[in-house]
Amino acid sequence: MRLVSELSSDIVVENRKIVYFDNSAIGWFRDNDSIGLIDEIIKVYRSAVSQHVIWETGATPDSKKREQLFSILNQLIPSKLVGIVFEDPFDLITRACMALYEDKDEILVELTEEAGEWDYINNPTITTDVIVNDECSKLKNELELHFNNIYRNIFKYYLTVDKDEKEKDWMKFINNEIKNSINSFCEEILNDLNLIGKLEEEKLHDAFLDVPILTYWFISSMRNFFEAIRRVSLHPADRKPPTKVYIDMLQGTYLAPCDYFVTADGNQLKYIQDILLGVKEYSKFSSFEDEKRVLNINEFINNYF
Repeated sequence: MRLVSELSSDIVVENRKIVYFDNSAIGWFRDNDSIGLIDEIIKVYRSAVSQHVIWETGATPDSKKREQLFSILNQLIPSKLVGIVFEDPFDLITRACMALYEDKDEILVELTEEAGEWDYINNPTITTDVIVNDECSKLKNELELHFNNIYRNIFKYYLTVDKDEKEKDWMKFINNEIKNSINSFCEEILNDLNLIGKLEEEKLHDAFLDVPILTYWFISSMRNFFEAIRRVSLHPADRKPPTKVYIDMLQGTYLAPCDYFVTADGNQLKYIQDILLGVKEYSKFSSFEDEKRVLNINEFINNYF
């Protein structure tokens, strides 16, 4: 299934590698006076962020800092030919599932020109308005709530398992849990999209390990559950893992269309590296993932630029 953009039949432009910058990387650029650096980066790479990064930026309470962060986004993605803004992870998996249902072989993965988020990127000065803060906070919370609703029943499965017996190794965890989890995810996604009885569960089941955008989202979700259980093992007095999504971790979904994932957050670096390992281990297209990299922003600047 091919990932396409609004302006092109392919998201790759001039054979440039695509670099995804998470919200912590955007903050790093702001804190390190990186105007000249960003200008050089976009000469070499096609930069990418997501709706989630925009909403997270817009939810920044301080209006001056908010404007500064959007100015960074304006530099990284001065136009749709230079950079990409991916839709939120749920919209992407919705498009992928609907493409399976309709037997299509292409998925539009980026925000269209009409999306309101482009106004914030193109005109950072307007983001000082409290309305922007309110709207982005609302959208960010709605996204988290939607994912939590999908995950709720799957979380219940993990809550029934003795936490002291759970594997503490990530690769062993997905090896033990991947079959049950795929079945649960198929059921929940088909129900959420009103596709029960319309899209064969077996077809979606296979797609979770065969269609990259779905595979990365699925393994990112599994890493969410593993993190919840890991945190319980660190605090055994708390018998229940947090029944919510670590939404930042789901940015691992964007490794599907991107070559590099760049972050300034040490925990996020570990999470996304684990996701890439999981995809390489269990997907049917793992041989194509060897060139992908998950990088700390300093490593990216020093070694890949």
